[in-house]
Amino acid sequence: MAKERPKNRHYVKEWRKAMGWTQEVMSEKIGISRAYLAQIETGARDYSQDFLESAAAVIGCTPAELIMRDPAKGEMLWVIADQLTESQQVQLVEMAKILKRGA
Repeated sequence: MAKERPKNRHYVKEWRKAMGWTQEVMSEKIGISRAYLAQIETGARDYSQDFLESAAAVIGCTPAELIMRDPAKGEMLWVIADQLTESQQVQLVEMAKILKRGA
């Protein structure tokens, strides 16, 4: 039987591991129990906005990054885009549109 995917997909566990933290360390930093964090990581419990904001604050990322970005994929387009100036980001979007049309 296939493992059920969490309802609200996120990368909390991946971010925690990227920081080199155990569940115990991260839960202490956030101020929650390790069991609560484990339930969120496995999808047994849905995350809340408060949780995302607290986790993001201790990790040093945004709540959106916890949901959308796997930190293990360091060479993904968004990592590069984040390092560009605003005008370079506009150019990147235009180039991506051209690539999409050619696909």
